Amino acid sequence: MRLPGEDTFYPDTLIDLLRQGVLSTDMRLLVACGGTYDRDVLYALGFRDVTISNLDVRLTGNEFAPFAWSYQDVEHLTFADAAFDFAIVHNGLHHCFSPHRGLLELYRVATRGVLA
Repeated sequence: MRLPGEDTFYPDTLIDLLRQGVLSTDMRLLVACGGTYDRDVLYALGFRDVTISNLDVRLTGNEFAPFAWSYQDVEHLTFADAAFDFAIVHNGLHHCFSPHRGLLELYRVATRGVLA
């Protein structure tokens, strides 16, 4: 899968994880520090139950349709423990005060795995 102007490591990794059965398109996913590239890649790969979160106050959430959007700080997620099958952070932990805390939060809300 190739989207113009973007890296291919991210979609290629997701494709590989789908082929291996680690991921499936019916899983409930959280994308932390997410953006429209995450939306485009996950939509093109057929995922359906995705929540994209970030702290961009300029956004309304409509930018991520057909997926859900939630204004969330990855270091202090308000989601319940084990609320998602998988959590993904593609491009954002470097913005965190504590990237380690962000990873721990992703681990807390995911039941099957975290992709960073």
